[in-house]
Amino acid sequence: WMAQGLIQSSGLTGELEDTSTNYLNQLCSIFFLEKTEEQHGNLSNTCRMPEIIHDLAVYMANEECLITKNYRFGPISDKVKHVSFHDFDCSGEEVTKALFELMNLRTVFFPFQGLGASDTGFVNRCISKFKYLYVLDLSYSCFQVLPHSIGNLKNLRFFDISGNANIETLPNAICKLF
Repeated sequence: WMAQGLIQSSGLTGELEDTSTNYLNQLCSIFFLEKTEEQHGNLSNTCRMPEIIHDLAVYMANEECLITKNYRFGPISDKVKHVSFHDFDCSGEEVTKALFELMNLRTVFFPFQGLGASDTGFVNRCISKFKYLYVLDLSYSCFQVLPHSIGNLKNLRFFDISGNANIETLPNAICKLF
C-alpha cells in the first residue's frame, strides 16, 4: 500500500509504517481482514481476506489487475496496471508479447517461491519497458545478473529480490533507487 502511494502520513506520527499498521488494525477490527498464524517467507504477521470480500475485491479490480492464472492469451486491456504471475511460465511468447504492449504498468509481482523470472532478458525488458513501476517483485527468481538499468526505475518504491540464490553481486546502479 505504501509503495503504491495509497498510504499518506497522518501528520501526527509522521511514519507511514505507523499509519499503515493503524489502517491494518482497523480493517481487522471490522473483519475486512483476518489475522492468521500462517508463515509466508519471512512474514510472520499476515492477514487473509474473507472469501466474500476477496470475491468483491477481485470483481472491482478486474480491469486494473491481471492474474496470469486467469489469462487466456490474446490482448490485455490497456487499463491493466498490476500483473501477478501465478503458476505461469512468464517466458511464454504469448504472455510476454501482450504484457510488453502495456504502457501504464505499475506492478510486476511473482508471489510464489520457484515461479520467479528465470531469464535476465525478461528482467531487462521489464526494466526498459516499464519505466514507471512502483512495485517489482522478483523474489525467488533464477537469474544470475541484475541489470545495471535497474537504476532507471526512478518511481520504484518496493523492490524484492529475496531468495535469489544465484545473484552474486548487485550493480552499483541499485544505489540510484529511492
